[in-house]
Amino acid sequence: MSQSQNRHVTLPNGHTNAVYAVAFSPDGKYLASGGLDHALKIWNVASHEARTIKEAHRDAVASLEFSPSGKHIVTAGLDQFVKLWNVESDATEATLTGHGAYIVAAAFAPDGERFVSGGFDKNARVWTASGQVAVLSGHGDSVYGVAWSPDGNQIATCSQDGSVRLWNGKTYKEVNRLAVHDGEVNAVVFSPNSETIATAGDDGTIVLSDATSGELQRRLVGHKGYVKTLAFAPDGKLLASGGVDATIRLWDLERATMATVLRGHRNTVYSLSFSPDGKTLASGSFDRTIKLWTLSDQTSSGNG
Repeated sequence: MSQSQNRHVTLPNGHTNAVYAVAFSPDGKYLASGGLDHALKIWNVASHEARTIKEAHRDAVASLEFSPSGKHIVTAGLDQFVKLWNVESDATEATLTGHGAYIVAAAFAPDGERFVSGGFDKNARVWTASGQVAVLSGHGDSVYGVAWSPDGNQIATCSQDGSVRLWNGKTYKEVNRLAVHDGEVNAVVFSPNSETIATAGDDGTIVLSDATSGELQRRLVGHKGYVKTLAFAPDGKLLASGGVDATIRLWDLERATMATVLRGHRNTVYSLSFSPDGKTLASGSFDRTIKLWTLSDQTSSGNG
């Protein structure tokens, strides 16, 4: 394991409060960010300049993601709205209601037409721009994370109730339930090949599980305190995690080891996103900053 030798820059003129969400566009030209200041920013990655929608939500922007085409962004807000944005015009194309409580997670389906959200009403909800399609109910407490598998076959949700649930991506019926953490589960992501689910919890661990059987494959330990966010590198060989210890840890999944620790934030790391080429990692933190980390070829290939 190596301490960070990776260069990073802090984006200028950023958010005025905690940054809860960052996401690269599919072509890597843009980075979207959202935070406690209610703003949605769309950054030009090359110039580090941003377009700002100041009151994107009436409360914090807790989660966001680009559509597979890059033409839209879905945002989840603590104001209890899910919104769909046109990237070219910065206009709102849909404002969706139904959760009735904080909404803290959102993710697109691979078809780009549907998206899923999770909130404090204990439910996940599937939407199109026209409205609600399905309610995924069963969790006993707030839904903290949602993910749609790249192959479209499954939706994963994780919750304050300590469970991870898997749902059929077409029928929306529950197909599996995992209990792999001791305490709240804060994040869930699918590997690029849809075969593995990574989850992160208040127990300070990251768990890799088989997406089909639910069988626990590996437990990664290294963070001090809870782990808040996860992101797979595009090649699936590297997993990034961030947490309350203000560090980002890069895990070599082929060797099941911690490859690198990235230090630079001063508070909880809430969100991570890899660029499509895997050479840059964006991070958003409670310290109000967004950092772009230039990963070494050795690290970004997952062989560090």
